[in-house]
Amino acid sequence: MCGIAGFLYKDPQRTGPVGKTLVELLGVLGSRGVDGTGVSLYGPSSPGKLVARVCLSGPEGPANQAERVLARVRQIATVVEADLKADSLRLVVAYDGPIARLADTIEGGEQGVDVFSLGRSMEIVKDVGDAARLDEKYGVSTFVGSHGIGHTRLATESRVDIRHCHPFLARPFPDISVVHNGQITNYHKLRRIY
Repeated sequence: MCGIAGFLYKDPQRTGPVGKTLVELLGVLGSRGVDGTGVSLYGPSSPGKLVARVCLSGPEGPANQAERVLARVRQIATVVEADLKADSLRLVVAYDGPIARLADTIEGGEQGVDVFSLGRSMEIVKDVGDAARLDEKYGVSTFVGSHGIGHTRLATESRVDIRHCHPFLARPFPDISVVHNGQITNYHKLRRIY
């Protein structure tokens, strides 16, 4: 069984340790499933800039993939910041074009390069394992923001890997993430119909 937790400061001007709060909440929910844990964190918006979180899981290693991603992105945007932690690349770019184009450019059709979040104020951080591991690997508890949502996963029908962990980016829309608790048992049939 999965678990969902969320936190919101009611005062729209207020920010605080949203990452730390969600890590604590998800730690308690760990008994409901630790196949994967993820958070969608919302911080201050940066006008004219987008933040992307990219998973790099190709066979030759994240550093090589990060170099190729940066080369592709520099063709259409200005890279303001690039930070590689483990297999996750966090990019801040100055870009005003279509979000879908930026996401497609980042991925570049390259196997093992997946955009997990893209937005002006949202960042999705997720991985296999529990909340403590997520925090240790990515420093989630240091994030300061206004609100966030988190999910702990117990896999029932799909693989235990980072791509199946929640939250999911509502691609191509920036700053929107989705989590759900449960399973859609007729997913494949619905996909063929619609």
